[in-house]
Amino acid sequence: MPKRIDILGKRYGHLSVLELTEKVKGVRARQWVVACDACDGRAQFTGATLRAGMVTSCGCRPRLNLRGFNLVKRMKASEQRLCKSLPNSLAANPETRFFLEPSGKVVRRDAAEAAITAGELVSCGDGLFAETAQTWTAAP
Repeated sequence: MPKRIDILGKRYGHLSVLELTEKVKGVRARQWVVACDACDGRAQFTGATLRAGMVTSCGCRPRLNLRGFNLVKRMKASEQRLCKSLPNSLAANPETRFFLEPSGKVVRRDAAEAAITAGELVSCGDGLFAETAQTWTAAP
């Protein structure tokens, strides 16, 4: 059996690890009790889920889907920016597209929107209006 990784006292996003739960019959992985700084709530997650960065809050903030998680992970590793391109004409293709700069790799719209709404990406403030943005970087 592998040795348990002790994460007591560590922080993962808005979550602070408080204690390890008792062993429950029929449940393979033990869970860690965490406190959420965003809403003062408590929740339980497995250590693997916390260490992988799949959750950053107790559920009070929007959760990243797997594609959004991978996008943020890729952006942090390569220090690329996410850019939004506006359509040339609304008749031809009304959807906006997202891509990584400087590589030019196209990003799925659902992944980009999930990462933005979860607060994992920080706006560069280059939009036409204060509430709109055209470029984002990964939050530290």
